Amino acid sequence: MGMGIAQMALLAGADDAGSTMMEENVVSASGTTKFSATEYELQLSIHRAGFLPVRRNSDYDRLDTPDALAGSPEAMCQPPLHAVELV
Repeated sequence: MGMGIAQMALLAGADDAGSTMMEENVVSASGTTKFSATEYELQLSIHRAGFLPVRRNSDYDRLDTPDALAGSPEAMCQPPLHAVELV
């Protein structure tokens, strides 16, 4: 499923991407082979969906969010429309 489904979920109202996975049973049962993404990949996917990535901790306190996309030609699309939490 991957990042495309993650982007669709954001557009449908999801507000959390990249959460900590405690067990991989559900993920492996879905037949996927990739269980992780880099911060750059997450930020790029969120940005391309029209959102602004924001880091939060497990208590949902806002954290400093480094711009992993700074200077990236791949990120030169329209500005994000919404904030999305990176936990």
